[in-house]
Amino acid sequence: MHAQDAHLSQFYQSRLQTNPAITGMFKGQYQAHIQYRNQWSAVASNPFTTSIFSYDKPYKKFGFGLLAMNNKAGLSNYTVTNLTLSTAYEITNTPTDGHHLTTGIQLGFIQKSISSNQFVYNNQFENSVSGYNSGIPSYESFANISMMLPELNFGVCYFNNTKKSKVKPTVGVSAHHLTSPKETFIDTDNKLPIRWTLYSRVRFEMANKNYLEPHVLFMRQQNVNELNIGFLWNKYLSASDLYVFAGPYYRYFDAAAIHFGGLYRSIRLGISYDFNISTLSSATNYRGGFEFSLTYKKSLEGLLPSIY
Repeated sequence: MHAQDAHLSQFYQSRLQTNPAITGMFKGQYQAHIQYRNQWSAVASNPFTTSIFSYDKPYKKFGFGLLAMNNKAGLSNYTVTNLTLSTAYEITNTPTDGHHLTTGIQLGFIQKSISSNQFVYNNQFENSVSGYNSGIPSYESFANISMMLPELNFGVCYFNNTKKSKVKPTVGVSAHHLTSPKETFIDTDNKLPIRWTLYSRVRFEMANKNYLEPHVLFMRQQNVNELNIGFLWNKYLSASDLYVFAGPYYRYFDAAAIHFGGLYRSIRLGISYDFNISTLSSATNYRGGFEFSLTYKKSLEGLLPSIY
């Protein structure tokens, strides 16, 4: 059985999880972010959940931050916890001209665990009448039920934040799990494959502070690909100094989603819901996953531009 890293619908909000080169690359004092995803509650008594916390801040041409992520899946309580320190550096010598090239690295660990006593095996079913009997031994064994893996990630990013430009692109490439550490619960020669990520965003500024923002995310891990596309229409309400946004997103052969939320000064709230359109839709009745994100950015004028 092959499996991949957990994914997000609001990938454009989880900056440090998408690319370490974005760490601290904004205009402000610091930024704190939380994100939560709940998926497959339509078909699983223990739905898959993803929780993220990140904190980053700029310092001259550097950015420093922390990323913590926790994933839980299924009745076995399969749990994956990532904790990494993140740093980025502005390569370009004249960042005030609007063109920026940054690079970043993350170093930390991944902890994985399961609750093996929650598994059920076919030999523990006596017959069609009495059914499952937990007293029957499974005769299955695990080399371990918990493991610790090193984590090393790297990325590069280009973005244009020229004030006079009405079109401001961002594009970045990152690689996660560069050491491909060995991971196994049953003592097999299994390695965690590298995950490659390509992320792009373009901000089209319009009249009255409104703007359109398309996003593209492509990920590849071993022989599995994932493509996410969509856009947000951002409307500025001058009377309340509030941005509201909404837009459709599509994850290839998997889900269609609607995203919406608002930005008021230093606080940004995002909400999304995935509608499952894969071959599992007959079981889920098109229900997929709910996602929530909240970002607080402490404002402070500085040398580094915002790509928020």
